[in-house]
Amino acid sequence: MKGHVRRKVGGVTLRRLFNSVVFKIIAAFVLFIVPVVFFLFYHNYYAMSVLKSQVTNSYESVLSNFVDGADNLIQESSNYMIRIQQQEMDVNMLDFQGEETSELHLASVRLFNKFSNDLSYMQGVESLMFYSTNSNQLLLAPGSDNFREKKEVILNKFKPQLTTFHEPKDKQLTSEYIQIGDKHYLLRLYYPTSTLLLGVWINLDALLAKMNLGQPALIFQDGKIITYKNLQEEEVKQISSLIGKQYKAFKESIKLLSKESYLFLHHSSSQENLDFVILIPEENILQNLSFFNNMIQYVPVGIFILVVLVFIMMNKTIIKPVIAIISGMKKISIGQLDTQIALKTSSEFQYMIHNFNTMASEINTLKVNVYEEKIRSQQSELKQLQMQINPHFYANSLNIINGLAQLGNASGVQNMTRLLATYFRFVMVNNRSTLPVREEIMHISTYMEIQKFRYPNQIELMLEISEELMNYSLPPLTLQPFVENAIIHGYNRKINPFYIRVYSRPYTPNPQLFFQLVIEDNGAGVSPEKLEELMSHIQTGEGGLHLGMWNVYRRLKLNFGADKVNVQVESSPEGGFIVILTLPQLNTDDAAT
Repeated sequence: MKGHVRRKVGGVTLRRLFNSVVFKIIAAFVLFIVPVVFFLFYHNYYAMSVLKSQVTNSYESVLSNFVDGADNLIQESSNYMIRIQQQEMDVNMLDFQGEETSELHLASVRLFNKFSNDLSYMQGVESLMFYSTNSNQLLLAPGSDNFREKKEVILNKFKPQLTTFHEPKDKQLTSEYIQIGDKHYLLRLYYPTSTLLLGVWINLDALLAKMNLGQPALIFQDGKIITYKNLQEEEVKQISSLIGKQYKAFKESIKLLSKESYLFLHHSSSQENLDFVILIPEENILQNLSFFNNMIQYVPVGIFILVVLVFIMMNKTIIKPVIAIISGMKKISIGQLDTQIALKTSSEFQYMIHNFNTMASEINTLKVNVYEEKIRSQQSELKQLQMQINPHFYANSLNIINGLAQLGNASGVQNMTRLLATYFRFVMVNNRSTLPVREEIMHISTYMEIQKFRYPNQIELMLEISEELMNYSLPPLTLQPFVENAIIHGYNRKINPFYIRVYSRPYTPNPQLFFQLVIEDNGAGVSPEKLEELMSHIQTGEGGLHLGMWNVYRRLKLNFGADKVNVQVESSPEGGFIVILTLPQLNTDDAAT
């Protein structure tokens, strides 16, 4: 019997051990330690990335140096044209209009020889050009197999420009991209006068051929491929259709018709609207990493299987219980106090879930009662606060009616009686906690009509409420205490008319959620000391002063929450008093809810 009990106790202990979160975490940790291949994969991937980055940087550096050399060539060509025009007398002599003379002929020979001699020092420049409309002299040195085509380009394309170029004050340096047959040229032009044109012909095909990288390369101009090397025509069309004008932002690899993947590198010229592009075969970058390539093909499958197994275990032992407890806590926090968690899991989490369910039941029993009692208390307090707003001008109103009756003003008595009935019906019958702004505005309009009997032709109410705010909610008798306070404390017979302006405006810090109602008068105003004291009484209700305004602030906080309302008082710069109410944008139905 004792042996049976020991086996049973031992079985329970062993079962608890296997079901404990500590054991399962250790088991999961072991499973993560075993596949060292995962680290090897990451290491290999990192090594490949570093190598790829270094090779890319090396190519980018070579490309950058090449483009800088091309920029230097273009800049030096521009400087050469400016220098030759300023220093060579033959240039200006040949630009002289008149018949051809032996002196002009010798000048053209000297200039042609100088061009030919200077070309030997200007690596990358194919031809130098001089053209004058005055002397009709065209020099193109040295002579080349496409001299006739270049001459036609100059005469057909640039002679009209010289004819219409009348303002030599703009000594222009411009560029043209010319294609003659299968050759592509950058023609750098200089217009020193309205009759003279100097030019430098740079063969872009020859320039690109000097990029001794052994890789495919292209030159773009405004998104259009103008020349290329080490590429088939079909591949060039493919690159143009895939990339187009997005080549400057293109960061991905591209696979050409040869099925090879290429890295796309580009560098822009600082002198011309040209972009130089090279394509680097990715296979060349990784050609010495065949072992790493083979490993990458097989390691992901094993890692994926391992990660799935580990995730399944972690999900069942840790993730699900934690999520269940967190979900239960969230439900409790939003008021679902009858929440219970039913989940079989490890011993530690099972203990936590049991205690959670017990506490949730106790909270559901205690907190609901406390909450309901608090609601009843707040409702009772709100009703009492609304009932505290009694019309203290009741006696004055009766005296006005008596005076009108003595004067025999039956229509005045009738109107006053009707207004008082409307007023007291709103005050005494209204048992809603909130109502639309529209109804509150109608009530203060009724109140001011009553006051006009007491102060005929002396007071005026100005209403400027946006129509879109009329359906927002606020507690009954929110605005009247402030209007009444303006008449009692602000009215001065010397001010005629005495006006009270009630208007709306957006709440600038958060106009989507809040709006403001402003009550402003042009009365006597208050001193800064009195203003600070008044603000303190409104906030705290201490001293028994200004209970009407404190009452309004208290009811606003009970209805909407202390963090969503505010009452602020200010003195008007023109002399007067301003009350600013900040309220949430809630429709009546939303506020009641």
